[in-house]
Amino acid sequence: RATGAAYRPHPAERDRLSRGQHAAWRRAGVRIDDVGAPLVATRGPVAAVFSTGILEAAQAGRPAWAVHPDPPAWLEGFWQRYGMTRWRPGRTPEPTPPLASPTADPAAAIAEHVWKESA
Repeated sequence: RATGAAYRPHPAERDRLSRGQHAAWRRAGVRIDDVGAPLVATRGPVAAVFSTGILEAAQAGRPAWAVHPDPPAWLEGFWQRYGMTRWRPGRTPEPTPPLASPTADPAAAIAEHVWKESA
């Protein structure tokens, strides 16, 4: 709520338990983006528990955070592995940074490697 981010459920979050959790969050004032529109068709910050949409938003230059009040170790490991920034109440963390690209032009890097080997 503090950032205006909408929670984007994972496409698999359609079961009764997930829908109940989303309803509870709505009552608590959390905005749930359950329209299902592609991320590129939406605006504003993004928050999610377990979604690569966090990385997609970061790559597009949008603020994005991973959110869970008490994440299990495997989830924290997932966030750390992919460099996702965790949102914590009472703090203002920097959003998830975009992933660094290894090269501006992957095709050029491959061609350079191929030409070196054939020379």
